[in-house]
Amino acid sequence: MPTSPAPLVRTTGGAFAARGQIAVTGPTAVVDRVETDPAHQRRGPGRLVRRALTGAAADRGAVAAVLGAAPEGRALYESAGWRVPAPLTGGVSPSGGGRRTSAPGRPAGGGR
Repeated sequence: MPTSPAPLVRTTGGAFAARGQIAVTGPTAVVDRVETDPAHQRRGPGRLVRRALTGAAADRGAVAAVLGAAPEGRALYESAGWRVPAPLTGGVSPSGGGRRTSAPGRPAGGGR
């Protein structure tokens, strides 16, 4: 899957502030691993990364995107016009040797 440059935002002192990456395949982009350091949330670096990612996707022809956001990050995307047409559920195929999950990091069937 072709990828775009992964934006990385650092403070003037060089500390990590925010990052993200995107992959574009045809008309769809997949946004992945977007994170903002808690000390910099609601201060603009997450918005900067979001704009860079969506701009890169549009430049490569994407007209839609898929994003799995944590609840605390959802407002950032909704404020930019993103919507939730369906919930996202992750998992690993049992035949792949991995543990099945109903959501990232949560065991299927209400495991421990």
